[in-house]
Amino acid sequence: MISIDISQNIIEVLPATLFRGLIALNKLSLYDNRLRELNADSFEDLSALETLNLGNNSLAVFEPQWFVNQRNLAFLILSHNKIQSLPDRSFASLEKLRRLFLEYNQIRSVHPNSFQGLKSLQELDLRHNLIEFFPPGVFDNLSAKLFLWGNPACEHGGC
Repeated sequence: MISIDISQNIIEVLPATLFRGLIALNKLSLYDNRLRELNADSFEDLSALETLNLGNNSLAVFEPQWFVNQRNLAFLILSHNKIQSLPDRSFASLEKLRRLFLEYNQIRSVHPNSFQGLKSLQELDLRHNLIEFFPPGVFDNLSAKLFLWGNPACEHGGC
């Protein structure tokens, strides 16, 4: 296994070419930095990546194109950021994703098709966000264990 851990630094921006050519990289941790945004091609060459930890940063916008080439990604950690919404088919290219951690963000809205295509998902953690409403059918195609408490939608037994 080839891994890179550049956690607990003060990285605010990733140069677009930083990981270029690292096609055998399996695990990447950028945990606890100050990342505010990512380039669409930041992880372009990381086709063997299985684990990506972007937790505890300052990412406010989530872009599905960040993970277009990560077909082998099994663990994605986006917890403790400032993500506000999950757009249509947010994770559609991640068919092998097994665990997705989105807890402790500022997510207010979830598109009805946000989790479409996640055929292998076993665990989805959306705890402690600001979600007031889960669209009908948003979890219908998932067999994953769901962690939803701590959202306004769950305050009165709605989850």
